[in-house]
Amino acid sequence: MSELYKGYKIAIEYDTDAECPNDWGSYQIVPNSEDYYTATGKLKPEYQAKIRAGKMFAVDKFEHGNVAYGLAGSFTDRWDTSRGWGWIIFEDEYVKGTTFDERKGYAEGDLETYTDWANGNVYGYIITDPYGDEPEDSACWGFYGYDDVLAEAKRTIDHLISTDKPAMHAVSARSLHR
Repeated sequence: MSELYKGYKIAIEYDTDAECPNDWGSYQIVPNSEDYYTATGKLKPEYQAKIRAGKMFAVDKFEHGNVAYGLAGSFTDRWDTSRGWGWIIFEDEYVKGTTFDERKGYAEGDLETYTDWANGNVYGYIITDPYGDEPEDSACWGFYGYDDVLAEAKRTIDHLISTDKPAMHAVSARSLHR
């Protein structure tokens, strides 16, 4: 996928080395298992306490072609949704000093990021100038979701232009004399 912006070419490519968000140390998204329950089938007290504190939320999984993860009740499809599929469990430091509602918002955003990763929607960009060269610091990787990668590439081009006005002036002048 590529696009021209102010004379620069932005090539957007899949990031095939993207890190799983579970590896970041802020939270874990895990499938439901008997490890979370007592022998009588009740959720263990330590997990009940985490739920009450907003440090653990139930996760549903929707799978039909691609996969989507969301907080319990996020999906209405009764055929392709695994209700109570798993949990998102926060590390204490990640949510320290936040309210329950803020933690719920974190969970929603983190599940969206995890969904992007699970579906391979992680990207990077490479910028080439009007001469076909790659300026210094003109590539960046690790964008989860497509929307942010294009916006950041455009910001990078704007920065390149603002710090390299003589080169841009030469391009503009040259294009006028064709």
